[in-house]
Amino acid sequence: MSETPKKSTIQNIKTKKFNDEYKTWNYAVVLANQDEGFLSSKKEFTGGEEIEYTIEALKSAAEKDYNKIKLASANGFSGKGGGFQKSNPADNYPSFALSYGKDVIIAMIQNGNIPKTATSGEIAQTIVATADKFLKWLKENGK
Repeated sequence: MSETPKKSTIQNIKTKKFNDEYKTWNYAVVLANQDEGFLSSKKEFTGGEEIEYTIEALKSAAEKDYNKIKLASANGFSGKGGGFQKSNPADNYPSFALSYGKDVIIAMIQNGNIPKTATSGEIAQTIVATADKFLKWLKENGK
C-alpha cells in the first residue's frame, strides 16, 4: 500500500452501486493518472472530481488481483478512528413513526378492523395518517 497519499481526478466510473446496509457508494474507477481500482465512499461521485487517496494491491477469494483505493480523510470517510457518534433520536422520528404506522395498520387489517377489500390507496392514506399521529406524539413527548 502506498503510504503517501496521491492526487488524481476520477476520469471514468466503470460501475457505481449504493450499498444500503453500509450507506456507502461502491465504484470501479479509472483515474486520470491511469490508477484504477475499487473505491467505497459515503460521498457520491459523478466523475471529474479530484481525490486524494492511497492504493493497495489485493487478491480476491478467487485469487484475482485488484486494487483498493482508499480516500484520504479530506475526501470523505477514511475508515479510521473517530469512534461511534450518537445521533439525535429526533432525527429518526419520521422513519420510526412511518414504520409503526404501517405495523399498526397491518395488524388492524389482520384483525378485521380494516376491510381486506380496502384499496392500496386507502391503506396508504391510513398508514400516513397514523404515522402523522405518531410523529406528532413523538415530537411532543420524545426526549
